[in-house]
Amino acid sequence: MLGWRRISLGLVAALLTGCRQQEVRGSPGLGQWVFSREDRMLLGAARERNPAIGAGIWIGSLVRKGDGVGTQLGVQPEPGDTAAVWVIRLEDTLHPLVDSLPADSLASLVAARVQALLDVAEQGGPRHTVQLDYDAPVRVLEQWAHLVRTLRQNALQGREVWVTSILAHVEHPQYGEWFGGVADGHVLQLFDTGLPFTSWAPRRVEAAIRRANLPVSIGLGAFERQLSSGTTEHRAWFVWAEQRAHVLGVQDLWIFPAGHPYLPLLSSVDR
Repeated sequence: MLGWRRISLGLVAALLTGCRQQEVRGSPGLGQWVFSREDRMLLGAARERNPAIGAGIWIGSLVRKGDGVGTQLGVQPEPGDTAAVWVIRLEDTLHPLVDSLPADSLASLVAARVQALLDVAEQGGPRHTVQLDYDAPVRVLEQWAHLVRTLRQNALQGREVWVTSILAHVEHPQYGEWFGGVADGHVLQLFDTGLPFTSWAPRRVEAAIRRANLPVSIGLGAFERQLSSGTTEHRAWFVWAEQRAHVLGVQDLWIFPAGHPYLPLLSSVDR
């Protein structure tokens, strides 16, 4: 369970086609990622209607710095963030290091930088749950799992740790094997991945979640992008998530707002 009080989404019976008995399996919690001052303001506005919404605060990123690893500070934690989840992003510039460095050397570099970000964020205060946000190339998934395992033996020891995932990760036949017992769960991102919302897409997502057989949360985007191939359909996943998340055992819905209010997209949230 993530480190903040869970909120019942109270799924509407009509959306569940009368499957009231399935609600006893538990509805997911709700959280919002905070990557900017604007996101912080959106979270405050959303909490006026729903105080139990959790916060995932981006405290910083790891970036490549020459042949090593550097840090970029993120959103400064505030006194009210005592129950927040810390988000540490590993930027794409790290791909060559993950590809080339020996596992132990990479782990040593990353652990030092992770610890530095946590020290700045916590200032000696309570230890928070951590989400590691890395869009790992599929070719390095096993190395990524090894890195997470090593981090849990040093910089992240004694903490709850989740990793973000995309469908290409979760569809790998060994994803569950590699990350089972390594991370406490994964947050499957359903935005900015190139996955169109088609009639078969939800079935594909559900099959991958079941095959991986790991604790799972879902990441949703409250925004759209205009691409050369057309407009994205990120928001379509909100309806699917409300209808199916509890059936799949999803623990939490995490919202990436990108400047857009999101409670109106969640029909069954008490707003």
